[in-house]
Amino acid sequence: MLRAATLGAIDFSQFDPWDSWSWQRLHLIIDELANQNNQVAYGAHHRHHLALVSHSRLSEESWENSKAAANESLTNLLQSLYPWRAKEIGEVGTKSSRDHAVSQFHEIFGKPGEPQYDQMVAELASYFAKGKLSQHEKELERQKRRAKQQATG
Repeated sequence: MLRAATLGAIDFSQFDPWDSWSWQRLHLIIDELANQNNQVAYGAHHRHHLALVSHSRLSEESWENSKAAANESLTNLLQSLYPWRAKEIGEVGTKSSRDHAVSQFHEIFGKPGEPQYDQMVAELASYFAKGKLSQHEKELERQKRRAKQQATG
């Protein structure tokens, strides 16, 4: 409240404690000032961890920790800047692109040890065991793929 008064955002000489709109306005202004403080703090935190990540003598573990902390502070900064997209930003921030790609791969092809995955590996092994294809065989394969794509697409 002191910051709101010193910044001139609220004139407490005009504040009516019995008016609900005065209280609502006070809370909105205080929330916005707190949000601005958080944005400055998250930005400084993010820059600090980026500086740590750029250090050349970091171990693999400390580099990963600094990278994760920088990503977390960037996520917090973006959530405070765009509160209407906070849930969406939070979901993206908690999952790295590599983790996302791995989970998508497992959804599509399965995991090692699962029948679907083992079948795929066996099919690939038998396909590559044939060796190089002749030009005629390549053309036949392309025709099959095009026909399959047109049938599904």
